[in-house]
Amino acid sequence: MIQVHWVIWNLFLTGLPYTNKLSSALCFTLSETGDLFVGSDSDVQPLTYIQNGNASGFYSSILTAPITYMAWGNSNYLYLINKTEETNRVQRVDTRMSGADYYGRP
Repeated sequence: MIQVHWVIWNLFLTGLPYTNKLSSALCFTLSETGDLFVGSDSDVQPLTYIQNGNASGFYSSILTAPITYMAWGNSNYLYLINKTEETNRVQRVDTRMSGADYYGRP
């Protein structure tokens, strides 16, 4: 599974369109259908959703940066970790889709 993540990350960094080019991608996860969620340090678009090669912001007006870690929970929830010097925050996002299967996921 680590190899698969590395390949996806490498493809993301080298070939996929990404709308946060001035920000740093900090983490990523996959939906059940293979769509990519990328967490970043962008204040404008902290979570980018890439589906069929098209990138767009995902709940950009609600979420706060930086998104440093993401994990799928039960049902359609994606949990995001926002950690700064001032705050430690967990945000739960109803994505209306399921996450990809991987070891350790409930």
